[in-house]
Amino acid sequence: MSVKIYSQADIPKFTDGADGAAIAEPFDLQAYYTNLYARWRGDEAYDAADGGGNLIASSATIYSYKDLSLNGRHLNQATAGSRLTWTASQLNGHPAGVAGATQKFMNKTGLNSNFPFTFIGVMKLVAHSGSLVLFSLTATNANNYMFECTGTSPRVQLRHSSYSGFYSDSMTLGSYHLVFLCYNGASSILKIDDNSNVTGTMGSGESLGYIQLGYDGTWTANRDFVDGWLYQEALDPASGGGLTQRRYFDGRYWNGSLGI
Repeated sequence: MSVKIYSQADIPKFTDGADGAAIAEPFDLQAYYTNLYARWRGDEAYDAADGGGNLIASSATIYSYKDLSLNGRHLNQATAGSRLTWTASQLNGHPAGVAGATQKFMNKTGLNSNFPFTFIGVMKLVAHSGSLVLFSLTATNANNYMFECTGTSPRVQLRHSSYSGFYSDSMTLGSYHLVFLCYNGASSILKIDDNSNVTGTMGSGESLGYIQLGYDGTWTANRDFVDGWLYQEALDPASGGGLTQRRYFDGRYWNGSLGI
């Protein structure tokens, strides 16, 4: 028999956005949530590789985001000049990784995970054009953007490689948004702040080879990351784990004001 002992500091408290009752995010997330692939949070940023070294608690560049799912899929950036900057109190008192210039990003390479997948996260874009690479289907980013802000109006485009993709409703740039991105192996669903689903076909039968937060191209606009969950399954955006995690974000960052 094995026994795990956690301190109170290991279990952050927040509300679920539904009834305001205090709940705990389980520290051993992999044991608690089925098919959780990775879990990153803005206040779990470190100054060494793979969640090592010291926890960042004041303005500094981020070497790694620790994977709280216990699966070891940490996001790293070994090049000092390409690191996001840890910035305090960006959203409801919580910090964010700010990519305020070109080629600022965190990544995880060498993955070999088959679709489907679901990403639920909190991010900000500041541009009418430009990209925030969330996932690529190859070992490097290879221009396979899955999520970008583009066009003459502020809106989010979801696309696959050279395919032009499809667009969300208009969004407020310069503000943080809740992003729900689900791929079931043939088509995708994109939701921004729990607005209506935007769906489209994105290709099929591919593997998830690369995860990236930020952008390694030439755009200069801010792309800030606060929090994110990645599942190795297509969650129903209206119920189950999808709704549960969106309620977590709603309570933690917006105090229930999204009305999820």
